[in-house]
Amino acid sequence: MNRIKLVVLGLIISVFSFCRKAEKDVHDYYPKVKTISAIVKQDGSVEVRGEIDFDGAASIEYAGFCFDTLSTPKMLNNQAITAEIQGNTFLVTYDAGFSKYKRYYFRSWATNSFGYTYGNTIYLDSITATPVVPP
Repeated sequence: MNRIKLVVLGLIISVFSFCRKAEKDVHDYYPKVKTISAIVKQDGSVEVRGEIDFDGAASIEYAGFCFDTLSTPKMLNNQAITAEIQGNTFLVTYDAGFSKYKRYYFRSWATNSFGYTYGNTIYLDSITATPVVPP
């Protein structure tokens, strides 16, 4: 009889440990992220920095950026996944050959087990390398 009680107690505990409180707003399941900056480096590459404001109802799985010449880049447009998230900040460096005659839009994104969300979009014009001037 004691053995049956232990098994039932174990089942009850395991059921309650897997239960999760429902979020009040569906958006609370997803991460919240923002694009902080896009800086043109001397060699003409672009370093894009983002920040995770909220993980959502699960931990962050991936974070990264996308860019395009269209004003709302989608995740698969020139996608780059960050190698690591330090604290709540992440960054990626794009080495793509940018045209100095185009405007480029950069957008952050992050995913958890519930899905993904985008951050805000920022843009850069006239991306060029800084010429090296001999002394």
